[in-house]
Amino acid sequence: MANFAGSPVAQFARDGARNCSNTAWTALVSSGTTSLAGRLWVRIQVKGRNALALGYAQINADGTFTAPTDDTRNHTVIPAGAIQVEPLGDRTMLYGRGVPKAGSTNSSVKVIVTEYN
Repeated sequence: MANFAGSPVAQFARDGARNCSNTAWTALVSSGTTSLAGRLWVRIQVKGRNALALGYAQINADGTFTAPTDDTRNHTVIPAGAIQVEPLGDRTMLYGRGVPKAGSTNSSVKVIVTEYN
């Protein structure tokens, strides 16, 4: 990202959709299984009725990421319809997992992921 008046300005953006189940953590990347090279920001929008729990993982020595293994109780949960921006580089992976709301029968939540560099 280039600097404009001291603030980072995106030179490239890539977006895509992810489906996050209520039972497993899903990497929140816009395309494929890896983050956008040189990424500095991620914007996510939660679609549907379920909320979304967020988990983070640092890059391993071999260049891979290990998804969280716990449930959603100890993670930040953002509500359905929310838009959140995370200042994350490409050495940190953001994971999502659906959190069903009372009365919801949905087993997943759709998330729009936009990555910027």
